[in-house]
Amino acid sequence: MVDNAPMSAQKHRGRAPVISEIRSHPVSIYTLCVQWLIPGLLIAMVVGNQLWMLGPFNIGQMIGWVNGLAAAIIVIKVFRRRLWPIGLVACIILTKIVAVLFASPRNETIYNIFLNVIFCIAGAIIASSFPNLAYKQIMIVCLLNAFMMVVQVTGVGEWTQFLATHGGEGPKTAYSTLFVVEDNLEYSVIQGRPSGLLHANNFQSLIILFAFALHLGRKNAKFAWGNFVLCAMAVLSMAKTVFLGVALIGLLLMIKGKRYERLLALKVFGLAIVFFCIYAMLFPGLYAVNMSVSTLSTSFFYRFNDFIEALPRESSLRKTIESYLWNTPRANYLLETEHITDYTRLIPFASFLIVLILGLTPLFVKGFYKLRARFPQEKWRTVLSLLVVIIYPGATPMLGAQIYWLFAGFALLPLFILLQPQYFKGKYVAEVIDRHVVFAQHIRY
Repeated sequence: MVDNAPMSAQKHRGRAPVISEIRSHPVSIYTLCVQWLIPGLLIAMVVGNQLWMLGPFNIGQMIGWVNGLAAAIIVIKVFRRRLWPIGLVACIILTKIVAVLFASPRNETIYNIFLNVIFCIAGAIIASSFPNLAYKQIMIVCLLNAFMMVVQVTGVGEWTQFLATHGGEGPKTAYSTLFVVEDNLEYSVIQGRPSGLLHANNFQSLIILFAFALHLGRKNAKFAWGNFVLCAMAVLSMAKTVFLGVALIGLLLMIKGKRYERLLALKVFGLAIVFFCIYAMLFPGLYAVNMSVSTLSTSFFYRFNDFIEALPRESSLRKTIESYLWNTPRANYLLETEHITDYTRLIPFASFLIVLILGLTPLFVKGFYKLRARFPQEKWRTVLSLLVVIIYPGATPMLGAQIYWLFAGFALLPLFILLQPQYFKGKYVAEVIDRHVVFAQHIRY
């Protein structure tokens, strides 16, 4: 983390104070790790799901090892005066050895818990010291994905789906969709729910929602094209989780935000409506299928029934609700342990999780008030990131993904500020990183 330097605030012709820091030093391994981590996690997810092999090793898994090392270097560097980061890394190594020697779901879960903790801490560090770098990286990924989604949904060619895995095995035939009505449509899920340069539409939903949180959570220095690209991605994705998340984000800004934040939410809603209308005109068949009552109800009842059926059979709540759900859509599982959402998976641990949440909530609130008092411009990024972290596990299993926990670090930053204030001083300046130097630019708040 870049060391704090003396800062000065001056008034210039009635403008807001300018917080400036002029500091530079050679690029280090730590800097390279910060630059790499978010792109590296995205690459690992995409490549890992292609099952590409290099000899006996999965290439995605090898990239995952690099990501784990990068996260460890970031955490050890920042907390260099503490012993617990070394202990955490040691626990990761030991639990991995145990998981390999004594293969079992329990041992693998323990290993993943330790591993994801270090990614969560690394995420909080990036949120604290490199928020502008994270914003730039995520938005560039979204921009590239938006272009690819357009060519995918229009059916330019089978080659556009070379990374897509959410359509199952078999040929990835591209069908004509432009101005094609529902009766003449050959529907393909990878075309109707495009994934861009990522491997799956569900995973892309997480990236879109987190990009909205970073973009709308910023007061200044937004990309001018941000609203346009994110709203286009949201509509092209046809992901119901994205629609729900964007609606909740917008409503929260309109209810609790200041005037300019409410106007921003209205702009996003207005732009989204415009894109919906354009989509319906260009792709009437896809719009009719994706937005039909049948599709929407199936998406909801698959998840709701999945949750209810995971409750204990003797539960009176389950018996009462099931009486109203007997004729609603249900997912067919190959295994009894398969579930659509992470919240269903967590039902057996509900008692422990409730106690944990009740214990951490007062600490989070206290840390949040501390963050808001010192850096009010960062309030919405934290709140919106937390909203995304809460919503997304209800859509698809992602709690085992390292990138989810890195994003969770942005949401849980108030906890780190409260528990480790000497290391999370919250400089919140834009970082400009190249091959030679790292220096902080002037930022107007």
